[in-house]
Amino acid sequence: MRNVIRGLCGLVVGVVFLTGCATPAQKITDTPSGKPEAIIKADTNEIKEAIISDMVNHGYQIEKDTPYLLEMARRTKDNEDIAAYFLVGNAYSTNHRVVTYTFVKTDEGVRVIASPSIRAQFQGGKINSADLSGNGNVYNTFQTHLLEIKARIEKQIPKQ
Repeated sequence: MRNVIRGLCGLVVGVVFLTGCATPAQKITDTPSGKPEAIIKADTNEIKEAIISDMVNHGYQIEKDTPYLLEMARRTKDNEDIAAYFLVGNAYSTNHRVVTYTFVKTDEGVRVIASPSIRAQFQGGKINSADLSGNGNVYNTFQTHLLEIKARIEKQIPKQ
């Protein structure tokens, strides 16, 4: 009984620590999907190349690549491991930061939607994940990244 109480106290302290220490950030934009997104006037492959180049520099690797989807992942580190432990995993899970980019062709260009998440894989193969789009800091990071890619790519296109 004493161990159960200690475990519950530790859990409560951990949750309070994770939620109480961080001030939630306001999202810099509102998007139709509720996720970071941008419409970029370029070919999908050019957009993918820019995303891959940037994300590889941050330790990500390609997990999936289809005409309409690009998924990249990297192992969690430091504070991310603690968050993954409480959100989706445990002490024995292998935790990853995952970003899935969806590409939708529109009349205005290619709509790129980023879906950041955290994933835990357990020894038996079970996978748990949690969407991080609701976290203002994470949302703003990926929204800013997409807007930077948009600016870089569209500056290369000559004006007509």
